[in-house]
This record gives sequence, structure tokens and C-alpha cells, in this order.
Amino acid sequence: RGFDLRTLSLGTSGLVTRDGNFRVSAGAQTILNTMLASETFTDLLMQEYVDAHARSVDATATIQAAIAATSDPTAIPNTDVLGQRMRTLIRLANSQSTMGHRRSVFFLTHGGYDDHATLLGGLAARYDVLDDVLAGAYNATVTLGIQNNVTFLVFGEVGRSLSQNGTGTDHGWGGNAFVFGGAVNGGWYGDSYTLDTAGPNI
Repeated sequence: RGFDLRTLSLGTSGLVTRDGNFRVSAGAQTILNTMLASETFTDLLMQEYVDAHARSVDATATIQAAIAATSDPTAIPNTDVLGQRMRTLIRLANSQSTMGHRRSVFFLTHGGYDDHATLLGGLAARYDVLDDVLAGAYNATVTLGIQNNVTFLVFGEVGRSLSQNGTGTDHGWGGNAFVFGGAVNGGWYGDSYTLDTAGPNI
């Protein structure tokens, strides 16, 4: 049921806490949490703020405990932000019971593919990063023994064509997807494309 679902936006290593530096100190945070936990409001917006605060406090503790339950999967290179995020994702995927989840869906983004310039070098570099991170992620699931419980879906919102656009290429077909995981029945699904420069898929 959609109204039962909650979403969280995570950093490269989990949820950002409010402790330290310019954020609220630990002592002030404890006082604030205690105050809000003891308050109830007839105003629905105020009560939802208090409830949302309580949910965020609980979620922080749950997420950080789930991450800590699995060691950092070093098979995934972390030289790019995608790899850093993927390491956190795999740690969470291995800790479903810690979080009390039956099923979780994680989203990662990786930009730099809408390349109208320097296509050959730029796109190749992005694919090198993507290849290494995806291979490392799958290998990490195998090491953890969860490969049959984790399915990866990789897709781009925009494709590339074979039509020149400056020093790059113009937009092409989108919607292609790459799916892999231990429980995936591999193969090609859907219509194949052609690289014929006179064809419809240029």
C-alpha cells in the first residue's frame, strides 16, 4: 500500500546526523528529542512535524545499525561517488532483517552520459566506472551469499543516436534496461536494434 511506504534520501555512507560541527550538538539533540516526544498537538501540521521528526530519529538509528552490521564491501571501487553509494547500498541489502524489511528498493544515479561533446573519451570513462562498480557489486553479493535475493536494474532515461551533434552525438532511443542478479534468467528480451546508418535507429 503506497501510504504505508516511506522514502529516505541517503548520503554516500548513510544518513547524515546532526551531531558535530555546525549542526546541533549531541546534548541539544537529546533535549530536543525529549521535548518533541512529550508533545502532542491538535494542529495536524504541527503533529505531523513532530511525528516526522520521530520517524527520522528512529530511521537514523535503524539505517546506521544496518550499515554497521556488514563490513565495507571493498570489491566495489570507491574512487567515484557511484561506488561509494553502491558500497552503502550493498551493506543495507545484506541487513534486511536488521531493518525489519521484507523487500527494499534502492535508487542510485550516475550522470555524465548525455554527452554532446567529447563523446568518445568522456563516455568511455563513464562506462569504465559503471562497469567496475556493477561487477564489484555483484561479486560482493556473491561473497555475502545474497546474490539470489538481489536484482540490479540499470537503465538510462535517454539514449544516444549515431547522428553527430558537434563533437558528440544527438539524443536517441531511451528505455533500454540491463538486469542482472543471481535469480535472473538471462537473455535478450524485446526487439533487437540495428546499427545500420540508414535504418530507423540512428
